[in-house]
Amino acid sequence: MRKALTSTLLFSFCSFTVNSQKKMAFKWSPSGLYAGNISIQGEFAAGKHGSINIKAGIPSKKNYTPKFDDKDADFDVQTTSFLAGYRIYFSKRRLHGYYIEPYFKNVRFSASGNGNTTLDNQPVVMNFNGDYKGNGIGIQSGIQFTIAKILVLDLYFLGPEYNISQINFKSVEVTNTIPWNNSQAGDAEQKVRDFLDNIPVIGKKVNFEIDRNNRTVTADYKGLLPGFRAGIAVGIMF
Repeated sequence: MRKALTSTLLFSFCSFTVNSQKKMAFKWSPSGLYAGNISIQGEFAAGKHGSINIKAGIPSKKNYTPKFDDKDADFDVQTTSFLAGYRIYFSKRRLHGYYIEPYFKNVRFSASGNGNTTLDNQPVVMNFNGDYKGNGIGIQSGIQFTIAKILVLDLYFLGPEYNISQINFKSVEVTNTIPWNNSQAGDAEQKVRDFLDNIPVIGKKVNFEIDRNNRTVTADYKGLLPGFRAGIAVGIMF
């Protein structure tokens, strides 16, 4: 009787152990570092072929030196993000194989920095501040598999999305304290326009305002923005 009970308990434990495998995965996406965040992801099995996927981006400053008026500017950027999706796998193995994933995401991006330029042939320093707020929906496809039964590799691609976005960018000349003249204001606006033109889609749709008294160029955009999501995540699976 004791032997039978012991065997039953052992079998039940083994069954629980086997059945509990591959029910969740915790991953890290290195591409998040380029956007100024540490991107961590949790995926939890929901049924035989589905899973709930949660991804959070924790702000982590990243430095960039984009060109402003053909000179290197100095920018620090950071991003806070959240994504929730439901994956449908086309495989008999849980959390494995090809999948599609409808998802919702929220992104908050901020940037600050400075750059050197000339206004009406006078050298000046410009301070920059910008932020992006967006909510989007999309559908992702990808492939996920394991290595040595526990290491997981998630390759996601073909992820078109649409976002309701709001972008604000402010450039302030800090070298002087007197108001801009017409020539300086025109130079400042054109150089900020040239800088923002390098941003895909929105560059030509930005609204500009010039405050000569405070030596400021403000650029705003609000509307729909298409996007594309792709990358890789690595982690462990339980």
